[in-house]
Amino acid sequence: MKYFIADINETYGEFECSISVVFSTDGDPDEIQEDIVKTWYGIEPEEDPQEEGVYLNDHMTYAAGKMTEIDKTCFDQLRGHLTDMS
Repeated sequence: MKYFIADINETYGEFECSISVVFSTDGDPDEIQEDIVKTWYGIEPEEDPQEEGVYLNDHMTYAAGKMTEIDKTCFDQLRGHLTDMS
């Protein structure tokens, strides 16, 4: 099992923010992060036709951001503070 902290980058016009989540997986972490992003708002994602991996939601966009592998001890501590998407 591998453990990760990952960002979802949101853009509202000129305003940008990142939301951090943690997850664990035995699979491909890039695929897991992409699945998390696609289902983040619980709606059918509409991909931006001009940018692969960028999704539209009314007047904002969201996409996978930075991802870092962390150890289990760090994961266990962070999951008490961040959304655990495992």
